[in-house]
Amino acid sequence: MLRSLSTGVTGIQQFQEEMDVISNNIANVNTPGYKSARVDFADAFSQTLRGSSGASGTVGATPAMQIGSGVTTSGITNNFGGTGRPATSDPNASFVSFTISPQGLVDVHLSDNTDFTRGQILLQRFSDPSALVKEGLNLFSGIGAAGPLGGASSPTPAAPQTNGLGKIQSGALEGSNVDLAGEFAAMIITQRSFQASARTITTSDEMLQELVNLKR
Repeated sequence: MLRSLSTGVTGIQQFQEEMDVISNNIANVNTPGYKSARVDFADAFSQTLRGSSGASGTVGATPAMQIGSGVTTSGITNNFGGTGRPATSDPNASFVSFTISPQGLVDVHLSDNTDFTRGQILLQRFSDPSALVKEGLNLFSGIGAAGPLGGASSPTPAAPQTNGLGKIQSGALEGSNVDLAGEFAAMIITQRSFQASARTITTSDEMLQELVNLKR
């Protein structure tokens, strides 16, 4: 009986965490470059009431008998999938003296109609983006653990359209990759799961109350 109470509590705790993540995703639906997150669950430690044993002679195998102790959060992962890139109304609205090519070259145009390349924007690619740590303002740390180009000891960015990298889209602003409809659906599922976990607690409490009343 007490096991069901603690199991229900784990459900409430984990679904509350998922609701927190969903709420943050919805809040950032219009945040440029925001990467949505999701909660991954795993079953908690199980109490073994009987171990398993193999077949022997005419005696068949005996399966293990276990009771789980609830749910736990195995991780909160970021979705680094792409999103649409709605172009701004005027790519050069704030400054008209330079352009950026798909290869990341920053070409400066001078008033005497001469042009020169001032520099190049480099990109980085990671073999395990989920190892990156959000720091806010679309900044990430943990580059070494994410497996960057050049290795963890000396991360080396590369030019766009090389080493499997994409290209630079000048005059465009990357949008949030939050799927609003999907987040609302997940929120409903999480709410119902939370209610079910809470219900197991109240039901267990009622059963315990019945046991207490038997003594009267």
